[in-house]
Amino acid sequence: PRSLARGSPHGELGPAPVVSLDLAWGRGGEYFDARRSTWGCGAILSIGIHAIDAVAWALGRPIEAASGMTAMREGEAHETAAVALLRFSGGAMASLRISLDGGADSTRIAFCGRGVSASITGAEADPTASRITWSALDPLARDRLEALERDTPGALGPPLLVPYLGRAIEALRDGEAPGSSDRLPSIADVAASHRAAMCLAQHAK
Repeated sequence: PRSLARGSPHGELGPAPVVSLDLAWGRGGEYFDARRSTWGCGAILSIGIHAIDAVAWALGRPIEAASGMTAMREGEAHETAAVALLRFSGGAMASLRISLDGGADSTRIAFCGRGVSASITGAEADPTASRITWSALDPLARDRLEALERDTPGALGPPLLVPYLGRAIEALRDGEAPGSSDRLPSIADVAASHRAAMCLAQHAK
């Protein structure tokens, strides 16, 4: 969602965009059994935390509040479904819905505001490795947004982790410190998303 991150600060989605995230993934008991002895995370901390961070990064706004609910599949010790609501500064909001009872892993992220909507679909490994589907009331706005996406650098072909790691290694070789550029994020860059996810995991019922 690099083009969304470029467009948001310029008001392309209005002053208070709304984001929806739907993750329908299939995770059986063996998935949780393999992780229970080491970190024991369910839908929020295992999966949802990455979706929260992606939206926070694209909006470029602090998270002000998080609330939600979770549910467990019978026989599991960790949540297998979750619904979360997030409020960002300036009035932007996001809703996150996760089900681990899906079949083939499916992810959909949609942004909307100021007569514009943008959606990205993908699978588990590379949920954002696809072109954005734009819809706009104003044809000129759609043309502008599609041009912005074309001009935004970054890989689209999966696996996205490979070029990401390549840029990070290159930044280290150039002497950059973690957090000094977009190529090499630091733990501070994801701290707010982690706090929101921990709050949801601890208090959602």
